[in-house]
Amino acid sequence: MALLYETVPTFEDTWIECLGDLGRYRMAVEDDDIRDREIWTGVSRFWYTKASDKIPMTGRLYHHLAILARPNALQQLYYYAKSLCVPVPFPSARDSVMTLFDPLLNANPSASQRLEPVDVAFVRVHGILFSGTHEDQLEPSMKQFLELLDNRIGREHGNWLESGYFIGISLSCLLLSFGDASNVLMNAVLKSQQTDDTIMLPDPVLTDAFKTAVRFTARTYEIVIARWGDKNTFPCLHTLLVFYWFMMDFDVGRQYLEGSLPWEQTALLLNYLLRTSEYTPRLDTPEIPWPEVGKAHPLPEDYAMRGLIYTGTYFPKNWFDNTAIDDEEKNFEPASTVSKRCERILWLGYSMAMRKRRLHWDKNTKQFSAKSNESNDNN
Repeated sequence: MALLYETVPTFEDTWIECLGDLGRYRMAVEDDDIRDREIWTGVSRFWYTKASDKIPMTGRLYHHLAILARPNALQQLYYYAKSLCVPVPFPSARDSVMTLFDPLLNANPSASQRLEPVDVAFVRVHGILFSGTHEDQLEPSMKQFLELLDNRIGREHGNWLESGYFIGISLSCLLLSFGDASNVLMNAVLKSQQTDDTIMLPDPVLTDAFKTAVRFTARTYEIVIARWGDKNTFPCLHTLLVFYWFMMDFDVGRQYLEGSLPWEQTALLLNYLLRTSEYTPRLDTPEIPWPEVGKAHPLPEDYAMRGLIYTGTYFPKNWFDNTAIDDEEKNFEPASTVSKRCERILWLGYSMAMRKRRLHWDKNTKQFSAKSNESNDNN
């Protein structure tokens, strides 16, 4: 198979995925030697990641990466959610994801003991809202996660960068009901992107699970943004703001999401970033700011968001074309990353302010502010 990959480039995408499959099968049969199993897991992950870089809108590959992500429950949740929220979803993931949810919903001690309680609670909330079962655990699980979250961020420091964007993206997919076409947001997105009029979409349904997801996501956002001096929260905020930025272009997005967000706190964060920025951020650009010189150098969470159904208009066409960046470098966080991330968050804030809804930009004072509900209703 490796020989075919090297000698028959016409089917390169197929060979890469097959190499991932072979690594995964080899991993599955290595029951006796844990070290060999880990080696083959790494090999399989390498090839599936390489394949997903070439066809990022294909959910099947993220499903396979979710299986390989054990026992990292947050990463598993992120990959399963992504596999269902891309333009080419992988429907079988709706069954597979229950292998992650069931042990936590059924209070399996061996599954819970390996994980942080805050992660268990977060994944369990998704499991309950996804499956519609064990609803008696919903409020206690949400309460546990929200109570533990702030301390977890403070304790993890830089280690929460990756966890933060896993959480932000998973919550965004939760708001889409894991790609369910009857979800009020997902339905609007699918209709806007539909190219085949013969495909019939179901009527949108406003469910209690969706309303709970809106409330849970907004409360998480509030806790994270309250630590606005903590740069380790920025990947989470960035990924959530990308989703809200996208959905505010839709009537249903404004109707169901706009009123749930803490716009005053968002304006405070944006003004703080303006004050502390090392250079003048580029806000009034039609696309996210490009480097002054050379090709784009995407943020780690850019790669995580790539391919999602709601990020197609966020990333410029050639944003991921820098082939000089190897896989290890994609998650590297040099000092300049913080400034780039802050500029991106400010760009999103400015872009939303230009829509003249809840956020406002004063061109004279060059400050953000938040409109009250009353003033917004009068527009």
